[in-house]
Amino acid sequence: MLKFATRVQSLKSSSIMEISAKAQELKLKGFDVISLAAGEPDFNTPEAIQKAATQAMAEGITRYTPAPGFLALREVIAEMVTRENGYEVSPEEVTIVSGAKHGIYLTLQCLLEPGEAVLVPTPAWVSYSPMVDLTGAHIIPLPLFEEDGFRPNVDRWKGLAIPPNAKGIIINSPNNPTGVVYTKEDLTRLVSWALQRNLWILSDEIYEKILYDGATHTSVGALGPEAKNCTVTVSGFSKSYSMTGWRLGWTIAPK
Repeated sequence: MLKFATRVQSLKSSSIMEISAKAQELKLKGFDVISLAAGEPDFNTPEAIQKAATQAMAEGITRYTPAPGFLALREVIAEMVTRENGYEVSPEEVTIVSGAKHGIYLTLQCLLEPGEAVLVPTPAWVSYSPMVDLTGAHIIPLPLFEEDGFRPNVDRWKGLAIPPNAKGIIINSPNNPTGVVYTKEDLTRLVSWALQRNLWILSDEIYEKILYDGATHTSVGALGPEAKNCTVTVSGFSKSYSMTGWRLGWTIAPK
């Protein structure tokens, strides 16, 4: 009989994935279902991307890649982030991962020790919690309030006791589940607050291209060298390019 390791015995299945599976099951039975479960575009991967992938496979690009990913891909991502996000990124700082979630998991495994804590403004994406649990660390929630438009307000946290075992903070903008896009001023105050407490930052920017009503995205790495040097940025192709099933993402971290 297989016995699960202690670190996974308390894990629960993803409620989002359970609802998504149920929605898919009903669709296959002919029901007209509007699924509000997983964060997934309702159209397929663009044809140009499909054709490029098919061509690459036909040309034999099907073998192992270097551990951090193809250099050509990392160069393109570095150029794109430098151009569009407003801060200098080199290919050596980019690592290709199996989706942004995988990038977050690996980052947490690399940065957290058992017994430590990571701060998470809440409400937050449900998957942060089990990924932190798997490191042996735990989450300390930083409450966000509706009257603030669910924006981070560091003045609200002055009375919170931040223990010395808190080592990092996860920032997610544009935010899941609130949809709020933090302004540059929001992020500047939040990052300054984090740096004053010697926290590393995990910046989850997977929704950076999904913007409405004139909102603009600000990357944490663009807030200056000090912010960039203590930040791991995670993003990917899933949301912006409707490539959820491809499981392709990247991290940007100091060399």
